[in-house]
Amino acid sequence: MTYSTWHKRLGEQDRALFHFAATRHWPAAEAVLPRLSRAANHGVLWFAAAGAMGATRAPRARRAALRGVTSLALASLTVNTVAKRAVRRDRPLLDAVPLVRQLKHRPITTSFPSGHSASAAAFVTGVALESWGWGAVMAPVGVSVAASRVYTGVHYPGDVMVGAALGVGAAFAVRGLVPTPKQLPPLTQVPPRTQLPPPGGPYADAPVLPEGRDMVIVVDRASGTARTRAALVREALPLAEVVECDPDDLPSALDKAARRGLALGVCGGDDTVDRAAVAAARAGVPLAVFPGGALNHIAHGLGIEEVKDTCRALASGDAVRVDLGRFGPGPGGGLLGVRAVRGGRLPGLRLLAAALAGPLNRTPLRAVRRMSRLSLSGVSEGTPLACDGEVTDTAGQLTSDKRPESLTVYRPTVHL
Repeated sequence: MTYSTWHKRLGEQDRALFHFAATRHWPAAEAVLPRLSRAANHGVLWFAAAGAMGATRAPRARRAALRGVTSLALASLTVNTVAKRAVRRDRPLLDAVPLVRQLKHRPITTSFPSGHSASAAAFVTGVALESWGWGAVMAPVGVSVAASRVYTGVHYPGDVMVGAALGVGAAFAVRGLVPTPKQLPPLTQVPPRTQLPPPGGPYADAPVLPEGRDMVIVVDRASGTARTRAALVREALPLAEVVECDPDDLPSALDKAARRGLALGVCGGDDTVDRAAVAAARAGVPLAVFPGGALNHIAHGLGIEEVKDTCRALASGDAVRVDLGRFGPGPGGGLLGVRAVRGGRLPGLRLLAAALAGPLNRTPLRAVRRMSRLSLSGVSEGTPLACDGEVTDTAGQLTSDKRPESLTVYRPTVHL
């Protein structure tokens, strides 16, 4: 059988099926299918369904809705820009279709394939890949929309079947770009800061420095709220020496301050505190952290929210020993918290879609692991490396490990 003969017979069977559907009586369909077909114009029905799913605020429902809409968009783009232009099939004749079934506004585009069916199948499949429960709810609606296109006489059954197949393929293509949690192993979840346990670490003996006696405090003028906090530090610790400096002078100022006092104080953001930690560890003196940046992750990790918290620790000599992370070769002792974003095709787009769908700590694209040492080899020359907000180039091999309990830091007593 030649291709032309096969194609002709397939067309005849398709038209026969259309005629059969047009001449049959479908109980209860007359009041539902035409309205449902009109509601699906331009994807309005599916966008409304996605909005209802998102309104539940359930993370899985939100992810399912986003996956369904994304699959619909890809299917619609494929059908309208490629498929319909490749096969210019005329719409069915309406002679056998009862007038009550026909749509008021008949589509003017070509018949093959059915765009409504592609959108319905893409949305339902995309939703089901993320949530079987929501997929089961949407499936009858999707099937009804596809059937309505034959019932109202605007498509042949073959148009509907091919359109549905394209929609399913679009949903699986989206899953290839943004995997579902079922495709990847479960990952360690990171609780929000309010759920973290009190900051730990072995207790350490530190000098009692009431009113800041025998200590030097370095303030980074460029850090977020450091200059405002510096006034509070001077008021609370009148015996301390407070040195304000610009970012370029920080390394030398911190080294000098660490050698001159019994403790080194620092007021600034996380990057400034990192520099101070190196200076304090090198000089063998404890570090007192005063939050003065925009985020203050290090201070918050120590249970320090305000200047008065550090002052209380200085007055009582309460401190803990903490690990220092570093880049370069060397043995690892503590554990590193490593967060990695999975690569693959279009990683930025996949991560953005995951972020829009729900919290990043719930997406399978983001991995969280605890390890004592991380070594990366084969790093291309010029690869950008971001470390505490500073970007530099690196190449070859990169090793990150920890020096366990190598720094003493003042920390207020945690009352449970």
